[in-house]
Amino acid sequence: MVILLFFVLLPVGYLYLRTFKGKLAKSEIEFTLFLKQHPKDILILALLLGPSSLVVLWTVGAPQILIYTIAALIAGSIITALINAFYRASFHLTGIIILSVLAAKAWGVGFLILLTVIPWIFWAKYYSHEHTIPQLLVGIAVAVTVLLIFLQVFWPK
Repeated sequence: MVILLFFVLLPVGYLYLRTFKGKLAKSEIEFTLFLKQHPKDILILALLLGPSSLVVLWTVGAPQILIYTIAALIAGSIITALINAFYRASFHLTGIIILSVLAAKAWGVGFLILLTVIPWIFWAKYYSHEHTIPQLLVGIAVAVTVLLIFLQVFWPK
C-alpha cells in the first residue's frame, strides 16, 4: 500500500493538479508527454515523495532490501531529473537497469534475465526518436553509477 500510495496515487494526483487543473486526462500518454517536457516536476516528486516513502517503509518494518531498492530507484530518478534539466537522459533505462540488477542481487542471479529487455528498450527509444544514442548512454551511466554506489556502500553484506 505504501508503494501504491507514494509511487502511483500521489504522483497521479499531483499531475492532475499540475497539468489538467481538475479536468480528466484523455490517457496516460498525456502524463508522459507532460513529464518529458517538465523534468523539474519529476525532480519535485522524487524529492518530496521519495524520502517520505522511505521513512514510512522503514517505520512499518518493510524488508531492508525493499528499502534499499526503492532508495536506489529514487536516487536514479533524482540524478536523471537533474541531468534532464540540461540534457535529456533515459529514465526508462536508468530505472530498468537498477531494478533488474537489484532484483538479481536480492533473489538470485536468475533475475539477471530481466537485463535482456535493455537492448529492446534502447532500440525502441532510439527508433521512436525519443532519445539519441548519447542520451540513452547517459541513462545507462546513471544506472551503473547508482548501482556501484548502492552495492558498495548501502547494500546489506
